[in-house]
Amino acid sequence: MLFAIMGSATNLFFSLRYPSVSITPVIALLLVHPLGLLWDRLLKRPGDPAVIYIEGYRSLSPSSEDTTLDSDSADDSQRSSSSTLDGNESRRHRLRLWLAQGRWNEKEHSCVYIASNVAFGFAFATDVIVEQTHFYNQPVTITYQVLLILSTQILGYAFAGLSRRFLVRPGGMIWPGTLMPAAMFTTLHKEENSIANGWTISRWKFFFVVWLSAFAFYFLPGLLMPALSYFSVITWFWPNNVIVANLFGVSSGLGLFPVTFDWAQIAYIGSPLTTPFWAAMNVVGGLVVVMWIIAPICYYNNVFYSAYMPILSSAVFDNTGKVYDVSRILTPDFLFDRAAYENYSRVFMPITYILSYGLQFAALASLLTHTACWHGRDIVRQWRNSLEEVRGQAKIGYEALPGAPLPRGRRGMRGRRASMDPGVEDTLNQEDVHNRLMRRYNDAPMWWYLATFVSMTAIGIFVVE
Repeated sequence: MLFAIMGSATNLFFSLRYPSVSITPVIALLLVHPLGLLWDRLLKRPGDPAVIYIEGYRSLSPSSEDTTLDSDSADDSQRSSSSTLDGNESRRHRLRLWLAQGRWNEKEHSCVYIASNVAFGFAFATDVIVEQTHFYNQPVTITYQVLLILSTQILGYAFAGLSRRFLVRPGGMIWPGTLMPAAMFTTLHKEENSIANGWTISRWKFFFVVWLSAFAFYFLPGLLMPALSYFSVITWFWPNNVIVANLFGVSSGLGLFPVTFDWAQIAYIGSPLTTPFWAAMNVVGGLVVVMWIIAPICYYNNVFYSAYMPILSSAVFDNTGKVYDVSRILTPDFLFDRAAYENYSRVFMPITYILSYGLQFAALASLLTHTACWHGRDIVRQWRNSLEEVRGQAKIGYEALPGAPLPRGRRGMRGRRASMDPGVEDTLNQEDVHNRLMRRYNDAPMWWYLATFVSMTAIGIFVVE
């Protein structure tokens, strides 16, 4: 909880500033590990009773139970002779045992990372609050802010729970980026060192070598020579040429010479080490076609009067070239005033801003057609399997891996039949092995997500109205 709150607050604080600094969940993954080990070292004692978990429930070892029985059968006179200090020591001892339950392990580490991964990405509803308070000068209460953020965020979790059969359980939904934290957990919690392609270096040694190299690589361009981050070397030869700055500049131009030695710039929209090649090429293709070809053609042909404004900017302007003053076209009730708008100015936007808005609307529309054309058959097949599960035609139960013994209480239980033939190339509908292992735990009922969806929708409508 500490890392989730601090990380989310830090990212939200710096997101409103330029240049913005963001903290990734990997920071929490690395920092929480020494804290977990320190917690065990401070609270654990060699003579503590062993704790055994049976079917997920905590149970003391037989030796500790015998010790408890022996202590209960002690003479009453001996108990009465104990001092108040001993009683305080006993309470502190029980508190220490309660805080020292279990040991820092891979599951606890994963829970911290998942919580940080969810919380570090701040709520988009905060942008609405910022616009209302600073752009429209509209006062809002703290109750409105809290309810708006909670309703929109929890509504997303409700959607995720309702669509888990389609977006969580299939193996095709695993994004390669999740392999990175999985490898980190193995490195930090396991001592195994399998030889990989002839490499015999240990995981810890490899981690420290990469960490020190990355620190030096970040330190050099970030502090000593920022020019390595924005390596717009072409503008160095013609520093006063506006056309060169518009085309080859990085901070205020299109960056037609995209060379950088800063990993933060390379991984700004996602690390290329964990992003599939086809996804990266999709982004690069859109950048080349829209920003490097269409944008300069429209700009130098003065489309939408874009030549009178910067080629790259997130601001909107009036007919005098100044930043648009929205307060001049609003009534005291924060409603649109058409007469004031006609007397003031129409809105003028940079060409890259216009293309960005147009592509976002186009992407929302193409998302439906792309999903229907490329994944329509898989969605229909998965929907049919889900209906079979709901109707009880396919019983869901724990399915052990081949050759692994069934857990206690699951003898004789057969798993669900595979929904697809192994030879089918499309793996979207094949069940993920991790989901099969998670069947030993009770799943959250569907009505929980339905109730959450209805309640959060009602709260959101109430807040907006």
